[in-house]
Amino acid sequence: MTTLPFPKDPLLTIARIVIKVMLWGAPIIQGAVLIIAAIAYWNADKISYAIAHGSHAIVLDGQPITVTHVSPDFITALVLLLIASSAVMAVVWVFLWLLKAIVDTVAAGDPFAPGNADRLRKMGWLMLVIQLVAAPIMAWMEWRVKADLGQIGPDYHIDGSGLLMVLTLFILARVFHHGAAMRQDLEGTV
Repeated sequence: MTTLPFPKDPLLTIARIVIKVMLWGAPIIQGAVLIIAAIAYWNADKISYAIAHGSHAIVLDGQPITVTHVSPDFITALVLLLIASSAVMAVVWVFLWLLKAIVDTVAAGDPFAPGNADRLRKMGWLMLVIQLVAAPIMAWMEWRVKADLGQIGPDYHIDGSGLLMVLTLFILARVFHHGAAMRQDLEGTV
């Protein structure tokens, strides 16, 4: 069966540009995050002192809060958060490669290519991993911030949109699997 490319589809063009920029930018950002984590780890005492004794005030919900003490354990917790963020960025990078492959098949006029169902399924699993990793990390980080800085800090809650994205990807994988099977059946009857 011949495929028809989508001529000059602006959405596909924008998607390809955004995905390429993100694919190139993600490793750069990931490297920077790891460098910052290393610097923060080796300078935890200095950073803790600077935060606690700096001339700035932290403003949260419109109220200034004066920090009088920040333990080096707090900086270690931030370093661990940066390392975990870097790991999540690696998973996002794989997700983007799979998305790029799908966009390329759509641009070539073959959205129901057999591999797209597998790509969508893998993307669903990757999003599930991100959701399962992010929730405990953010809850732990909220606890660390509140333990070290008092009752201030992020008010983390589980966001249902990530889980909805996981379900959507798995459902789309099934739709694409059936679409590819229907296309094969149609090619067999022609």
